[in-house]
Amino acid sequence: LPQASTSPAPSPPQALAPPRACRLTCVWAVSQQALPSLAPEARAIEVPGGKATKIGRLHQGGMFEQLLGVDSPYLTCISRSHFELAPHEANSEQLPSFVLKNFSCNPVRVKEGTLSQGGQTVLHPPATIDILGTSYAGEVPVVVISFHLDSADTGVAAPLGEIASVPGSPWPQQPPCCMINCTFV
Repeated sequence: LPQASTSPAPSPPQALAPPRACRLTCVWAVSQQALPSLAPEARAIEVPGGKATKIGRLHQGGMFEQLLGVDSPYLTCISRSHFELAPHEANSEQLPSFVLKNFSCNPVRVKEGTLSQGGQTVLHPPATIDILGTSYAGEVPVVVISFHLDSADTGVAAPLGEIASVPGSPWPQQPPCCMINCTFV
């Protein structure tokens, strides 16, 4: 009779922990009237771990109208599919990271620089993502909406904040309303 082995059976390979979810929260909008009255959840987009998330008027129906106002001329600065956050391999501390790809002809600004249409970069939360538009006066860039990307395990959406000025813009925050001419995509 064959003798039973006394060595332990090999353990199955350890499954990697699923990527952590993140939250993209609007912390500033050029039309500030509606923003303070919105609940934090109404300003937030959940970004599931391990799955690409597209951001834009098509994908977050009604959100940008709430953030900017339904009659805002700035709505045309937000494309139907403006940008995407796709999972990127985790760093050594297993923190989430994302590839941000700009689909819009309106630039997106992050700490690493300004991304034109088709541009992409790797983001590590916490991070700030600004959607930019241009003005009639010399095509001066202005921040239309600013998002804060952070881990969803914090349990709280980012508070409203101030926005950094766009280099080359004479306005630190909100330009005169009549000065905006955004491209619609």
